[in-house]
Amino acid sequence: MLSTELIGVCEAAEMLGISRQGLHERIRRGLINPTGRIGKRRTMVFERADIEKIAESEAVA
Repeated sequence: MLSTELIGVCEAAEMLGISRQGLHERIRRGLINPTGRIGKRRTMVFERADIEKIAESEAVA
């Protein structure tokens, strides 16, 4: 069974070194896609590995 670690908007933004608003802008522009939405409030979640890859590629650029 594969285990995927999900993180929320705040943690994803922190890992990328941007604000929550900056992350929402990237989502709106289609640059980052949430893995899904959970809970009653439909909170966006992301796979930690996906955000780590993006952060790593931006650090190299």
